[in-house]
Amino acid sequence: PPEREDLRRLAPEDSCETLTMLTLRQEESICSNVLTELPAGLTLRVLEVPATDRQPRRRAKVQAGMWLGWITVQTSAYEPLVRRKLAEESFEITERMLGCSFRLLQVTQVRRGERFDSELVKELAPDAVVRLCELSADLPHRGRVIHALAEGWMSLATPHGQLRVKGPLLSSEVSAAGPAKVEGAAAGAEAAAAEAAAAEAAAAE
Repeated sequence: PPEREDLRRLAPEDSCETLTMLTLRQEESICSNVLTELPAGLTLRVLEVPATDRQPRRRAKVQAGMWLGWITVQTSAYEPLVRRKLAEESFEITERMLGCSFRLLQVTQVRRGERFDSELVKELAPDAVVRLCELSADLPHRGRVIHALAEGWMSLATPHGQLRVKGPLLSSEVSAAGPAKVEGAAAGAEAAAAEAAAAEAAAAE
């Protein structure tokens, strides 16, 4: 069978999604040290794809959250193990989303400081809505948030890069969450700015 076109065009800075559990290794060789196992459905950033003219592209260096390593992208029988994602499918929390609200997808710890070992402020339940105020310059996926019951730093994604939050939310979605799940009221100007940023982010996806 022919090599899949989307994998043949796989290139650095592309995003791809794992179709099955994959082993992340330290080097290109399949005999190198195992770093971790990547679950199916995980979005990866492609860093390097060895150039080849005659052989199908089988190995790629990727980033999965805080992990960097090599995976197999298709078997010797051309069976795909990942799929190349379209640009409109890729999503990343950036500074232009500061001031926007997000809904938690799982139980999440809010800590006093940016570091993971700082004082625990509170654990927020799934569906809680928080407002993103700041992104860490040093720790990937760490952000400072505000909620009615807590203010501090939380992880916006798992170490593998899987998002713990959904958003940005529009003001109507924030209102529908109810007062028990929403952060303290923001000033009118802040709310308008957050909604505009959310609309811009949604249009850019």
